[in-house]
Amino acid sequence: DGPLSSLLEEFLKKNHKESAFNEQAAAARFPELLPDNSRSHIQRVWVANGVLFVSCDNAALRFELTNRRSELLTQLNEGFAEVVISDIVMR
Repeated sequence: DGPLSSLLEEFLKKNHKESAFNEQAAAARFPELLPDNSRSHIQRVWVANGVLFVSCDNAALRFELTNRRSELLTQLNEGFAEVVISDIVMR
């Protein structure tokens, strides 16, 4: 962590934007948790109030991701001081 990251962290805390920033960082991480051949079936990923919503065009993948929800939540929240994503909703 350099001086720039410290300044950014301080700015986010001061302006009460740290949780929104962390939510977006976790959402951006989601596709990285999937195999390459599954990523093309993810249409949209967004976060609202700590819930990650995933729009998927493949029923089998949606079922698999729903079954892996607990594992995915653990991986998404890894590296954060607090729970950032509390649930995942597949659509």
